Amino acid sequence: MGDIVLQCRSCGHEFKVSEFISEDYCRCPLCESLVKVVRRPQRGPVLQLRDEKAAGKGSQDEEPPAVTSSAAAPGKTVFAEIHRTPRGPLLPGWLVTWSGFLSVGGILVGMEYLLSAGFPQGVYYFQIRNALGILIYLLTLLSAFNDSALQGLVCLVFPPYLLYYVVVRCEVRLLRGAFLALLVALAAELHFLPDASLISELQRAFNELVEAAGAGMERLSAPPPKM
Repeated sequence: MGDIVLQCRSCGHEFKVSEFISEDYCRCPLCESLVKVVRRPQRGPVLQLRDEKAAGKGSQDEEPPAVTSSAAAPGKTVFAEIHRTPRGPLLPGWLVTWSGFLSVGGILVGMEYLLSAGFPQGVYYFQIRNALGILIYLLTLLSAFNDSALQGLVCLVFPPYLLYYVVVRCEVRLLRGAFLALLVALAAELHFLPDASLISELQRAFNELVEAAGAGMERLSAPPPKM
């Protein structure tokens, strides 16, 4: 296998194309003029497909036919059409992350302030917090399962790993910013709403669970009543 070296008759530029190119003409990458593809003769017996159009081809000096193929459009070669370079992101990653962080964090922390200051708009804070929290949690799990089933399962059964996944492995920058903003808003509840914060409620529930477990252990370790 090898490449075919062609020279443009308009500008004299030399360039290479693959020997497997199917078109008879290609565009010069420098001046975009049509250049006839002259294939080198094969050495020795080679298995190849019969070209039915080869007998009807004229000399190299004939006028090039009109190019209708999209692969031979101006400024594009056959291989540029096949091996297209994927487009990069429209916005830089840090900007997308900060957009999600400031949007979610601004809404939640602002509602916390309104509630703590006695504004009537703040009464909807807990509904908004719970709705956003559930949505962000489900989207994070969906992203983890989309990466791999094992990773999603670990995030589901081991919540601390979920934080590691968001910070280190999650590729959805907007979701990463929203998740971190949710954590900041929950921490800010300790300042604006110390008695009704989610962290305080979880701590009270954990203390009650520990006390109930301790009482159960004491009942089990107590000697049986005498008959």
